[in-house]
Amino acid sequence: MFGANTRRYHGLLVAPLSPPGRRNLILSKVDESIEIQGKKYNIYSNIGKTYISEGYKYLVSFEKEYIPIYTYKIENIIIKKYICMQYGKNTVVILYKVFNNRK
Repeated sequence: MFGANTRRYHGLLVAPLSPPGRRNLILSKVDESIEIQGKKYNIYSNIGKTYISEGYKYLVSFEKEYIPIYTYKIENIIIKKYICMQYGKNTVVILYKVFNNRK
């Protein structure tokens, strides 16, 4: 399931703070939401023993060109999420572009 961590060592930023081994989970995930006309929509996915959040239902496409790009659609709103990392650095950037198709 896209966006849901299925292992304890999965994450957006896993850094070898003592190279070459001993990797540390610095940023596990980001739980994103958007509010449209007073209604909150969660676009994240979490899995528990008795619970699965339904953010994955809004995911309409996933591309991996140079970076991963997730595209979500909620009502008339398109949300693109870009995840970027700088080579050789312990950094991660998440960029969101929101497109409103309303006139």
